[in-house]
Amino acid sequence: MTVGLQNQHLKNSDMASSESLDVRWANDDPNPKSVRRVKRQYEEEYMDAVRSAVNELPPEQKRARLLKMQLYGTHIPPGSAVAPYPGAPVHLLHI
Repeated sequence: MTVGLQNQHLKNSDMASSESLDVRWANDDPNPKSVRRVKRQYEEEYMDAVRSAVNELPPEQKRARLLKMQLYGTHIPPGSAVAPYPGAPVHLLHI
């Protein structure tokens, strides 16, 4: 709709005589401190949601999920070794 059609529509409606319509939209905040604060707030809300979801799991699944999260936190891909197994032949080591 164009602005003219919107104004005409509002003039013909009941709302035009008794109420005002306040339309707003949000822009990103240019303040870097505010941006960091909001980002930190979203991250905290996300981590709270993750914690509550993990805490609701049965004990076996909770332990497995926590170990998986810990493994991803170390940046070690699943299925890889962090050290050679004692006594393993050198030609089998792919570290």
